[in-house]
Amino acid sequence: MIVKIKRTLPILLLASLASIALLIGAMGADYGIREAAKDLGNLNTFSAAIQKADVVGTLNNEGLRLQNFTFVVFAPNDQAFKDLPAGTMDALYANNGNLKDLLNYHILNNDDNKYADLARFTTVETREGDSLAISNANGMTINGANVLGSKAYDHGVVYVIDKVLIPAKVANQLAKDMNQTAQSSISSVGISQALNSAGSLNKLATALQTADLVGWLDGQGTMGTHSGPFTIFAPDDNAFAAIPVSSLNNLMNRNESDLQKLLKYHIIEKTDVINMTAPGMIKTNVDLKNGTVNEATILSSMRYNNGVVYVINTILLPNDRNFLNKYGLSLPKP
Repeated sequence: MIVKIKRTLPILLLASLASIALLIGAMGADYGIREAAKDLGNLNTFSAAIQKADVVGTLNNEGLRLQNFTFVVFAPNDQAFKDLPAGTMDALYANNGNLKDLLNYHILNNDDNKYADLARFTTVETREGDSLAISNANGMTINGANVLGSKAYDHGVVYVIDKVLIPAKVANQLAKDMNQTAQSSISSVGISQALNSAGSLNKLATALQTADLVGWLDGQGTMGTHSGPFTIFAPDDNAFAAIPVSSLNNLMNRNESDLQKLLKYHIIEKTDVINMTAPGMIKTNVDLKNGTVNEATILSSMRYNNGVVYVINTILLPNDRNFLNKYGLSLPKP
């Protein structure tokens, strides 16, 4: 009899825990994600989308839960959805997996209330898997989208933003679903506008303008031809700040060809992983799986009308001794 009781107790304990979890899940959230969206206002499309993609229950921590999960949700307002190219929402609604990926790109797992002070972070990892860049230079922005307001709900906090954030794999699928090429429908802005809207790439935008590379990156090739599309590894403003001021000033103000050389070291044309450098320079080692480019870490990504931009945290330096000595620069130690 004693042996039987010892064997039965763990089973009873597990059954009790499961019953409690089921009861908690059945109770749901008193003040859920859709209630918060309604109170914030102008989030009707977002509210309908999370219902369609079946993520409301997750965000409300419903179902069998032995832990109380919380979330940070970046909710695009109705105008942000209206600003998407015609047909985008129809394409998303026709592909529920794609819609769910898009929404998960707007959601952070807030384990142990990690993001209680969101302003402390410069990058955050989403439930979709890709990262978002956060800037507080002129009010908080998320991948260039302005934060307009916020509200707590029972299992997290909702931040209203003025732009729909689109991860690369969703953009690729949307382009196929909408039968459009080069993802031009996903973003109609040129490289300068895309970089300036990001909030943390202003110095790169200025450098590209100074080096007279903007038109080329936007597709204006020689003799009326189309250049690109391009993959651009974009050092953020902090990366530029790490370069000695005198070196940066010399590059920006005295030698356009050297500035072009440095910037083109961050550019890949079309789908070929071939960097635009002179012979003898080290090739750019791109590892998108692990999120690195040479010694730099990829912080986030976005699209523009002629390619894709990967934001990185370090300026990539070519292995050219004369170039490095000329500007008082050195390669990072391996």
